[in-house]
Amino acid sequence: MDKFIILKPNDKLLLKEFYKLYSQAFPDDNERESLANLTYYLLKKDDKNKYHILVLKRDNVIVGGAIFDYLSKISSGIIEYIFVDKTLQQRGTGKLILSEVLKILKQDAEKDGKTFKYLFCEIDDPKYRRLDDRYYFSFWKKNGLKKLDFNYFQPPLEEGKDIVDKLFIVVKPQDNSKQSIDREELKTFLESFFEFCFEIDHARESEIFKKNTDYLPQNIKLLPLEMYDTKQLDK
Repeated sequence: MDKFIILKPNDKLLLKEFYKLYSQAFPDDNERESLANLTYYLLKKDDKNKYHILVLKRDNVIVGGAIFDYLSKISSGIIEYIFVDKTLQQRGTGKLILSEVLKILKQDAEKDGKTFKYLFCEIDDPKYRRLDDRYYFSFWKKNGLKKLDFNYFQPPLEEGKDIVDKLFIVVKPQDNSKQSIDREELKTFLESFFEFCFEIDHARESEIFKKNTDYLPQNIKLLPLEMYDTKQLDK
């Protein structure tokens, strides 16, 4: 039997259980947050933006989850991490988690008095993954996300960690007819994301923001992920 749980600050044992599976799914220390950091964000209060850790339990065992945020300023969501136990991949569990994430984000927007606009997600550039480890890429293709056509630099997750330059920002507009995102909208997303999730004060003045935005065109194209996938792994 499946059960979704949104973690609260006092769910310490469940968070540790979640963290074990999360660490296996994201082995790169520069791309993975510490347990202390996740605990800190669960305790963080914000009137508008929302931080969520979602756990999926199946027969009382954690089989997957997601870490994601609602960003009020752009009335959109960003999935930082989503994962499924390797033994259950390609069986619909990821889609189940994604559907629950979207439901929660749309509820956040409704409570905020706004219409939900975009689902963003950070994913690995597939050229840095083994050919037998790119099934995640097919997952995002099948669910209709597209790559934003710009070079993304993720700020360090914590002190002592590095900037990550091997990630894509992919997006799914709620308006399926959109083929691009306006430069100011993307800047607003990055500003909100960096300030809320990385705690960069006055993000637009930061070097990492400028590194991401100095050479943006007026409209940033949404590119099909097929352009970047060197193997057809979803057959």
